[in-house]
Amino acid sequence: MLSYTWLVHALAGIVLVLLSFAVAARQEECKGLRVRKEIRDLTIDELNRYIHAVKTIYRRGVIDHFTMNHFVSGANVHGAPMFFVWHRNFIWEYENLLREIDPTLTLPYWDWTLDAADPRMSQVFHRNYMGSTGVESDFDCLRDGPFRDWQATMT
Repeated sequence: MLSYTWLVHALAGIVLVLLSFAVAARQEECKGLRVRKEIRDLTIDELNRYIHAVKTIYRRGVIDHFTMNHFVSGANVHGAPMFFVWHRNFIWEYENLLREIDPTLTLPYWDWTLDAADPRMSQVFHRNYMGSTGVESDFDCLRDGPFRDWQATMT
């Protein structure tokens, strides 16, 4: 027997998918449409502005809020029917925060399928992007790159 909660989540997911198709069909009419790029497709200027915005919200302590929200709420959402609805909103809020620093930004994505054979060797984990460990046997700490000195406030 299916629970009522599961049914509500499933119906909400179906509605979201149908709305996504409707929105996609009318994209040409949208003004101010945000276009997200794969991180390796960013220009050097776009990447530098993105890094600056992320570092700014980190210094303000806001990254901790998003980390805690993802940790606490995400634990109940991952693997559940509402995952896509919850995660889409979570990413949207994070992108809006970045846009408070720089209104031209959109959140880049990582097409991990390009690196599926060995993600640790991805260009994304290079000192010019997110940073690297600098040590092939150690993948726990960033030793170079723009985020090397960050301190985790939670695991």
